[in-house]
Parts: sequence; structure tokens; C-alpha cells
Amino acid sequence: MKKINKKKGFTLIELLAVLAILAVVSLIAVPIVTNLIVKAKNKAYYLIERNMIQAVQKGVSQNNDIIKDVFALKDGDSTFITLQSLIDEGYMKEVIDPNKKTKCDFKVSGVYAKKVAGYDDVQYVAYLVCPGYKTDLNIDIMEDNPTIILNGGYEIDVFKNSTFVDPGYKIDSSISYALSVKINGKVDTSKIGTYTLEYTLMYNDEILYSIKRRVNVIEDVDAPIIKFKEGVSKPIKLNVGDEFDVYDYIEITDNANTFEELDIEIDDSEVDTRVVGDYLVKVSATDKSNNKAEFSFRIVVGEYVKRPIISQNNL
Repeated sequence: MKKINKKKGFTLIELLAVLAILAVVSLIAVPIVTNLIVKAKNKAYYLIERNMIQAVQKGVSQNNDIIKDVFALKDGDSTFITLQSLIDEGYMKEVIDPNKKTKCDFKVSGVYAKKVAGYDDVQYVAYLVCPGYKTDLNIDIMEDNPTIILNGGYEIDVFKNSTFVDPGYKIDSSISYALSVKINGKVDTSKIGTYTLEYTLMYNDEILYSIKRRVNVIEDVDAPIIKFKEGVSKPIKLNVGDEFDVYDYIEITDNANTFEELDIEIDDSEVDTRVVGDYLVKVSATDKSNNKAEFSFRIVVGEYVKRPIISQNNL
């Protein structure tokens, strides 16, 4: 009779145990491997950060003007030197993202310098922002208590039909270079009303908080101002043959519109500086709210400067 060999397989419990072991190993190994890959990719960025700090230190040693704020630091004070200024002064070349092969953000990136209280030392921290990388500052942002200060206040008035320019803001924080502000909202100066602008303080992609500014668009009832420039004597006297330009003698301003936005009409068609005479110049200026100002003045052309007489004795 032939002997039959019975091969024993894995039991379900054994298979489950193997799978459990593999799962535990993967939980340990995957983060480690991922971390190693990230470190390898970021090594080039770390080198750029080190070069940025060395560039600032070189500028300090050479008393370069862009580093002048570092010398003025008092205990606990800080300043930020942008990567753009380091490039402009020749301390660094344009930085290209090693992985994305595109330029990094030169204006946002830079080196944070802080004077250590009680010591002569200055601490340097590089902040690099590239398409594929951003320095992790590992800072407790809320402990720093950053705030947005609105230039001009939380409520401002602007005139109808004027060009609205946001007065701006500043970030009150020792790490303001690492923060950004997004502005939402729109002001339509063609319509009277109250508009809201929202300023949101951001750290990376995290929203820290928001504040709002009210912008009141009000009616413009004041006409432009036309007046003589300081030092101009009246009436204006010109010698025969002199050149005449209205803007040499007057200035025009408006509370709501720029000079370029005003509708200005000048009537100096009668002025002829080749002929002795008394001439009238008329000027009008109308703003975008149809407020109109009018102004007129005299030009007297004559022989006010004696011309040298050339005689035979002088020849």
C-alpha cells in the first residue's frame, strides 16, 4: 500500500496573526520611510535656508545698508530681511525651487533676526516659501497674539465718484513676515452707501481671525479749487516774446478726484505774447460729481526788461 502524506496548511488564526503582524510593521515602517523621503526632498531647501542666513551674516560683517536694521536692534527687538533685498544686493542669486523648477517667492521669503535680551547675539531664522515648500516655523502663533491694525481706522468716508484706494493695514506681531492678510469685499464709489471690507489674518492656510472696516460713500458737494501758485504776483507780467503756460502760474486740486480725473477747460486763445497788450485767461474745472469751479486772471504783455543797445563804439 502507498503511504499518503498529508500536508498541514495554515489555520485561519495563523493567517490572521500574520496579517496583524504585517499591519503593525507597516504602521511603523511607512511613517519612517515617508519621513526619510520628505527629509531627502527637503534637504535642498534646508541648504537654501542656511545660505540665506549666511548671506545676512555676510551683509552684517560688511555693514551693508540692507542689514542696517540689524545693528539698530535693541534687546528683544526683531527685523526681517527679505530674500529679494539679498538678491538685489548681490548676496544671493535667484532661488529656484529644487523640485518644482520654478522661482521661489523672493518678497515673502527672508531671514528673521532677533536680538537676544541681555546678550550681543542675534538669532537668525530663515523663512523660505517656494511652490513645493514652506518653512515650518513651529511657532505657537496664538501665544504671540498677532493683530491687524487698520490704517485710517475701522470706519472711513470716501466721496462719490472718487477712486477708492484702501488705506492699508499693518500686522502687529513679532513674526509678521510669516503671516498674511486676505481682503474680501468691494467698494463701489459710483453709488452712495456703506460697504464692508473684511481682513482675514492667515498663518499658512490657517485662519487666525478677521476684522471688518466700514467704508461710507458720501456725496461730494465741493467744487475743485483753482488758485495761483505761491509767489505768483498779480497781474502776471510777461515780456514781449516770452512763452506762456497756464500751469506755470496756477494749480488745480479737488477733494475727491485726482488732477487727471478732472475735466479742465482753458481759454487763453486771445493771449499773444508777441504783441503788447492786456489779456484775459479763463480756466474751469469740473469733477466727476459735476461740481464746477471757474477762475480768471490777467496777463499783461509789455517791454519790462530793457534790451542792450549795441553801438558802433562797442563793435
